[in-house]
Amino acid sequence: MRKIDKLIQQAIPIITTTEIAIDGIIDKQFKGYVSSYGAAITQSGLLAATVFFENEDADTEAKREKIPKAILHLIGAQENFKKLSDYILDNPKEKDKTV
Repeated sequence: MRKIDKLIQQAIPIITTTEIAIDGIIDKQFKGYVSSYGAAITQSGLLAATVFFENEDADTEAKREKIPKAILHLIGAQENFKKLSDYILDNPKEKDKTV
């Protein structure tokens, strides 16, 4: 099985746990957030984009901080780090890799 297939299988319960999907349906705002997160990483870098998305005080329709939280769960670092940005800062070589 390809790595991407394994990650997709792991992501399905995570998007439910993080409430990105409710009753198996992903809210349209989150689809846009995923696209804009990728663009933000390309334009500003992984750390800056992640910090921007983790901002819980942002006035957004849905809680976009759930996207980096789901990624933190997907990489299995939620036990040791509260935020994905903390993980990135603690693993400097990782921030240069493609997400």
